[in-house]
Amino acid sequence: MKGKVLKRLAGLLLGACMVVSLAACGQGGTSSEGETKGEGSGGDDKIKIGFSMKTVQEERWQRELENAEKWAEEAGVELIVQVANNDSNTQISQIENLTTQGIDVLMVVPVDGNALKNTLNSVHGQGIKIMGYDQEITAWNDAMVGYDSYEVGRQIASHVASLKEPGNYVFLYGDAAAGEAVENMIEGFHDEFGDFFDQDGNEIVMEQYCKEWAASEAMAYVENALSVTDNNITGVICMNDGIASGAIQALDAQNLTAYVTGQDAELTALKRIMEGKQTSTLYKDTVVLSKAAIDTAVKLAKGEEIEAEKNVTWGENTDAPWVTVDATVVTKDNMQEIIIDAGVYTEEEINAAETE
Repeated sequence: MKGKVLKRLAGLLLGACMVVSLAACGQGGTSSEGETKGEGSGGDDKIKIGFSMKTVQEERWQRELENAEKWAEEAGVELIVQVANNDSNTQISQIENLTTQGIDVLMVVPVDGNALKNTLNSVHGQGIKIMGYDQEITAWNDAMVGYDSYEVGRQIASHVASLKEPGNYVFLYGDAAAGEAVENMIEGFHDEFGDFFDQDGNEIVMEQYCKEWAASEAMAYVENALSVTDNNITGVICMNDGIASGAIQALDAQNLTAYVTGQDAELTALKRIMEGKQTSTLYKDTVVLSKAAIDTAVKLAKGEEIEAEKNVTWGENTDAPWVTVDATVVTKDNMQEIIIDAGVYTEEEINAAETE
């Protein structure tokens, strides 16, 4: 079962750094010293990509890692993975360690983009290419691969906003340390609802960041919101499925339901959608994203041109190419088409999933 494989993978990674060396030699490219790598010149010339991940706690990031490994192997490059377990100091130490291993490109999913600024600018100074993965970093970027976080915010909120159901709403955000990415999603949330909350009878009764994107924080906030509204909550707009799970636990405790959004299409979230406890989730195709990331990292290492429709607009290099991919809102109505027919999960896996 996919879920069991992913949970086992998470258990292996959460305790320590994981180093993955993948066979076969890369061809072409530029080393961190600026020397051109010759085709077929031996193992020492293999392209090395360092992958600094903030976490693999959530199912989505487990899928990202699994697919990144697969695409790296197919590309014939060496992928060295280290997981920071949501600790920015750990991530800084791990990045410093990766730079001693002869990497050509550093892919980064930041715990705290601001905390990494000096470290990543130092990495850039060493001649190592830097690529943001899915989440913006405010330091040097040679390229960015991922989603437009403002549009992600709009998409997360879109289904519930389109219903225009009057009442009290709670907006629950990710960790404030994520910086630009979370702030852009917040803007997307508000813009998608437009003037809805200017109308009588509609109110955002609570807006809160959830440290480390923790379900426990979300549960406590929704419990508080239910208390101050006398259990009168129409919707909880959550930035990911983990936060949604905490919100739903608080609602369940009072035998209540509300419109609840999420992101990442976690297996348990898909089950909650089919049960009517969660309204929607945003599916990010990890196969597509991870392939785009590995392809872009290889191009960076080889000094090849990267084609992108937009450029990075933050950080130290606002001319860096930004390779974007699309996400899809999943509801009960399109679950079959988007998730089951596409082979992401089977109907049996969704039905068998254990909710929190």
